[in-house]
Amino acid sequence: MPARPASGTVETDENCEPDESGISRCVNRIRLGDGTLITVRHAHDMRLVPCLAPGEEVEVRPAT
Repeated sequence: MPARPASGTVETDENCEPDESGISRCVNRIRLGDGTLITVRHAHDMRLVPCLAPGEEVEVRPAT
């Protein structure tokens, strides 16, 4: 993970099957602006927040 917020482009969206509560724990590969490729787990309620889509621009921030 970058030490500071960084922009990137989503390259993949995998493992999107929600659990019994509707929570998905998608695995996304994101290419940062400096070319670094990171893999993140995006936990989200599928009923409220859509999956990240390949080509989507995102901002990645370290967890606090």
